[in-house]
Amino acid sequence: MARPRTTNRNGRTALLGCGAAVVFLFGLTAMGVLAYGAGVFAVHLLPGYQTAVAAIEKRELEEPLLGVPVTTGAWLGLQLARDETARLELRVRSHAVGSRTQGTVYTTLQDTDDGFQPTIVLLEVDGEVVDVLADNAEANNKELHEQRKTLVADARRLVDRGQPAQALPYAEEAIALDAENPAALTVRADIRRMLDKLPEAEADALEALRLDPELPEALRALARIQGAQEDWEACIETATARIRDAPRDGEAWTIRAQCYQGAGMSRQAIAGAREGCNQGDAEGCELARTLE
Repeated sequence: MARPRTTNRNGRTALLGCGAAVVFLFGLTAMGVLAYGAGVFAVHLLPGYQTAVAAIEKRELEEPLLGVPVTTGAWLGLQLARDETARLELRVRSHAVGSRTQGTVYTTLQDTDDGFQPTIVLLEVDGEVVDVLADNAEANNKELHEQRKTLVADARRLVDRGQPAQALPYAEEAIALDAENPAALTVRADIRRMLDKLPEAEADALEALRLDPELPEALRALARIQGAQEDWEACIETATARIRDAPRDGEAWTIRAQCYQGAGMSRQAIAGAREGCNQGDAEGCELARTLE
């Protein structure tokens, strides 16, 4: 006679419990993966992260390390943290591949009023770490410096041709790039003097000299402005200061001669004009001929 089958209820309950736990853990894992994927997708859409990626691409165009074109990986390592001031930071680690080699990008996005913005972008390639944002800032500064130099040179050329109105926009643009550039302020001082805007011209020249007390062009510009204001004593003093620094500055000799002439000091004016001519200043030669 067959023995009837018996069921261990405790065992069955345990098996059911284990199965439920496995299903639960699987569900949690799946939810975690989905949440992580959604987070990665959201980071890719952040304007700050896109700015960081663009910074890498810009640096590679200037000085290739990975080699262009550069692609960054879809999957990211993410970490939320706070800096020393308790600001929220999102730290992102990503893979980058170029035409030459591959590397790792470490990006720190800081929470600001304008959303998460990149404060650190480091590129590691074969153990070498490059500060991408610092490199780009240096490249931008060089580019702006060259652009400003070109604008100042264009303005100066027009000034030398006696076209101050046409020169003014170039000087203004140069100052807009760097409001504390003494060369740009000096050329605008000359322009404003030629346009008979003497108080503004003097302010520009004085500011240029504050930034660079020994700038030759600024000293000459100030002396010319003082001459235009008929402040002969100040003009002579400023021109003399320049002559002390550079005795071969023919323009400074000529400017001082003009101020001596304005002050009624004919003998000193003739001597100064002759010296300006001897130092190669054409205006000094013309003044000497006129005075003699």
